[in-house]
Amino acid sequence: MSGHTHSESPQTANQSDLNMLTITAAATLKLKGELAGPWVDEAAQAWFEITAARPAKEVTVDLSGVRRIDEGGKNLLRQMMQGGSQLRDGRLMIKHIINRLLV
Repeated sequence: MSGHTHSESPQTANQSDLNMLTITAAATLKLKGELAGPWVDEAAQAWFEITAARPAKEVTVDLSGVRRIDEGGKNLLRQMMQGGSQLRDGRLMIKHIINRLLV
């Protein structure tokens, strides 16, 4: 047995495989109450913060708890949709509003 020992370098072939690994996590922004008046700005800020960390297409906006949407809220939802977010609805009126945004 010789005095020479073989030690692996810290970088192995497996590490290059790890560099190709991409992990994505979808996020849901759940809105409740009214998407109207000052709450539109609050919702917009929350959406911008979430989409700063991940692509908008990975963000679902859950509207199942929303009971009223004003024009500012509709504009925000349109912006979210154009950014790539999916809108999930629950109530019939909200579904109607979303369908109107699509035309």
